[in-house]
Amino acid sequence: MDIYWPTFWPNGPEIDHSAPTLTLDKLLPDIGGTAFACFDKHDQPHAGDTVRLLWTPPVSDINGWSEQPSEIALSYLLTANVCSEATLVSPSDGNPHLILQGKYRHALRILARERLLPALKNFPSDTNSWRLPVTAIDRGITQLWDEVH
Repeated sequence: MDIYWPTFWPNGPEIDHSAPTLTLDKLLPDIGGTAFACFDKHDQPHAGDTVRLLWTPPVSDINGWSEQPSEIALSYLLTANVCSEATLVSPSDGNPHLILQGKYRHALRILARERLLPALKNFPSDTNSWRLPVTAIDRGITQLWDEVH
């Protein structure tokens, strides 16, 4: 089963972004609940599929792990059923977020979730099963895994 990395996880209206603090568990999709995720045109699941998805905290969701490597340890591997065909998102007066423009949004029913690092440790150890990207830092090139492991 492929693992999808959505380009964005929009939050529902129940999230109060003006609150003084907001914990990650409030943003993390609930098992049994419905969540929405946005995908690029050429990398999206199909309605009825059961898929695995990477869920990343807010900074990494927008900028990737290279901007905040510590968020790798706070990321999750979700299993979900794709409940809807893709809907092309376009900014409007009610939804002016440019980050969503040109993305395809799917409704997902969350079946399971597991912290990413323990999930990766349970994957087969052959070199083709998974890998983390490399990044350039002031000490040279390193794998993001080295930053959190």
